[in-house]
Amino acid sequence: MYLRILLFLLFFQISNSAKSQVDPQTIYKDFKNIRIGNKSAKEIAQKLTKEYSDDLSKYYAISFWIIRKIRYDYKLYASRGNNPKTVKQTLKTKKGVCGDFSNLLKEMCNAVGIPCETIYGYTKEVDFMKNDSLFRAEHAWSIVKLNNEWQLTDITWANGGVKVKKKPIRWLLWKVFQIPYLRELSYSEKLTNFKWLTPDPMFFVTSHLPILNEFQLLSPAVPIDSFTIGGSAVFNFFTEKKVKEIEHPKVDSYQKKSFYERWEEYKNQSLKNNPRNHRISAVSGILLADTLCRKYFNKSSGTLNCDDKELKRIEHLLKEAKNHLAETKSETKREFNIKKTRNKGWKSDVKKTNKQISKEINSRIKLNKIEIKQCKKSKKERKTLRKKLKKSQKTITRYKTRYNRTKRPKQKKSNKKSGQKFIKAADSLWQLQISKKKEMDSLIKPFKIDTFNAHYAFEKKNKRIHRMNKKSMKNITKNPGLRPWWYFNDFYTKKEWFKLNHNKADSLNKRYSKLLTNKNENTLKQLKRKIKIYNKHQKYVFKTLKKAKKASFNNQGENEKNKEILISYSQNLLKIREDLTEHLKLKKKLLYRLKIQNKILKKSKRRIKLDNKVENYRHTKYHRYRIMIKKAEDNRVKILKKHIKNLQKLVENTRKKVS
Repeated sequence: MYLRILLFLLFFQISNSAKSQVDPQTIYKDFKNIRIGNKSAKEIAQKLTKEYSDDLSKYYAISFWIIRKIRYDYKLYASRGNNPKTVKQTLKTKKGVCGDFSNLLKEMCNAVGIPCETIYGYTKEVDFMKNDSLFRAEHAWSIVKLNNEWQLTDITWANGGVKVKKKPIRWLLWKVFQIPYLRELSYSEKLTNFKWLTPDPMFFVTSHLPILNEFQLLSPAVPIDSFTIGGSAVFNFFTEKKVKEIEHPKVDSYQKKSFYERWEEYKNQSLKNNPRNHRISAVSGILLADTLCRKYFNKSSGTLNCDDKELKRIEHLLKEAKNHLAETKSETKREFNIKKTRNKGWKSDVKKTNKQISKEINSRIKLNKIEIKQCKKSKKERKTLRKKLKKSQKTITRYKTRYNRTKRPKQKKSNKKSGQKFIKAADSLWQLQISKKKEMDSLIKPFKIDTFNAHYAFEKKNKRIHRMNKKSMKNITKNPGLRPWWYFNDFYTKKEWFKLNHNKADSLNKRYSKLLTNKNENTLKQLKRKIKIYNKHQKYVFKTLKKAKKASFNNQGENEKNKEILISYSQNLLKIREDLTEHLKLKKKLLYRLKIQNKILKKSKRRIKLDNKVENYRHTKYHRYRIMIKKAEDNRVKILKKHIKNLQKLVENTRKKVS
């Protein structure tokens, strides 16, 4: 019996230790089966954690339930609404922002004996850029004590992420009527990453900077300047200052403090750590004054029951808070102006680059049109040349018949020497013709397949480059729902990629196709003239051979010479004609390529117009968004100022009654 009890206890301990070391993913799967009705935070926490013995498993169970059941109120965040909720309201609406998530986690953890605190601090906004300053601490996260060690956690960031909304109707309206629209974001409630539930302090501080330094859990604490610059500056600070994790942080002492002491700490540290953040010191000052007023308030008289020293203290706190609020208002105005000028700059850059690109496209289209005209002109000239060459080939048969008709002299009248002289003269004339043929060949050389193919390959490359530009412009304007509201680089504004490609294509065009069309026009004229001269000289060759036949009674080699010259002459003419016909086909290809190029360029020009349209829409949308933020901030300041006025009236009434 005793042995059975021992074995049972041993098994119980083993099962408990296994439960404490359980993987978070298994807890995430297990808690889905737990059914919870409309209960309080305390009851929910107790029901969720009753199976677990260690703090870590309890914490995971609570955090997974919050992630699963509470939705992030993205609309409230986007509109910058000032609507703080209680834990009861959060559970009722099943909606909340970062502060609501952190407060719910705090209450649920405290209900099961896990110490938890809400931390307020800085995270970079979606449109935060270089040289921007952080002066609003608008994010909230938590710090939990798990197995006697403080652990940072951001349950809001673990809850999910932002995703782009699909807008098929808006896309259709853009496609058909060119009514522009921009991307809109929504929150996706999915456990995206476990890393935000138990992050490392050094990793966490790269994205989350608390107002109070002790909540960094690092020594020395990372300053606001390094955090504002970003990742590289923070890591440099780690190496330079040899930053380490604090083994025994001051969080325990912070927990023991009263709310009044905590606000005092926020008031003192907020401006020290960040000289731009006047709002936190203003809010903490108002809260301090409010607690003092509540402490000394007498309901029957409607005044404060305190001495002059305490009244002065309240007045000083309210005066300080008022000054800080004035600073926050000027800071928000300054931020709005910076964003406004930046937005204007983006718009002007886009317009300027698009204007420049469209000018370059127009000039390229004009040049291509000129080249097309030249190609068409040369086409006509080549046709006339081919006709002339055909005619000159017909003359060969005429020369043959004339040579055959020429009669030799009688033996008495024949003169061998003069015949030989004529043969020599014909031979020298033929040598001249060979040199002229070489000249013609050099003129026809750019029309030959090998050289033309090289030029044509570059023309193909040009087409490819222009098509690539057109595609990228299409991608920019095809779906404006993917276009950002603000730009982090020069991709949309400067469009250097388009300019580089266009200039490359332009230089290739100037180097090859333009050169080819210009050469074509000049060489065809020269070729026309040289063929004329070549045919004239050929007449003299045949005439001298005829004279050689007339001079001698016997054949002295003039017949063979005549045959040889006739064959080579006809071959030369055929070759020139073939080269021209071949070139005519190739030139058609070039014409086709140039026409396609112009079509592509016109399409990209249309896309540039659409890009301007989208940019105008983006500019107005982003401007309205920044106005909305400014109004929300000013509204918060107004509410706080009203509260200050009410407290000041209360102090004035007490002073009047005392006097």
